[in-house]
Amino acid sequence: MGKKDAEDVTMDNTGRTFAHAPHWPQAKKPSWWVVLGDIKANRVVVPPFRVSDVPYTDSDYRMYKMQFQAPPNVGSYTWRLFVVGDTYIGDDTYQDITVRLSLGCLNLN
Repeated sequence: MGKKDAEDVTMDNTGRTFAHAPHWPQAKKPSWWVVLGDIKANRVVVPPFRVSDVPYTDSDYRMYKMQFQAPPNVGSYTWRLFVVGDTYIGDDTYQDITVRLSLGCLNLN
């Protein structure tokens, strides 16, 4: 295919682009699902929540809060933060997180 065969990309009112899906009835807004899980215990620590309108530049950023119940015992916990895209293939990533819980204090790394 050449440039003349390419489709126009639609944008929303903020200038962000929508994804094109041939079998989807309308333009798809890209979004991601964030899950915090314990790999060793094979359980979900924080249920999945949807994130959209992610900025595309390094100068513009957005912060999200994730609340969860602290572990019952003092110690070090290794969890994994998954970010799974529901629009693009290969857009998934994960980050290992170590949570150190001491008496009266919670430290995240």
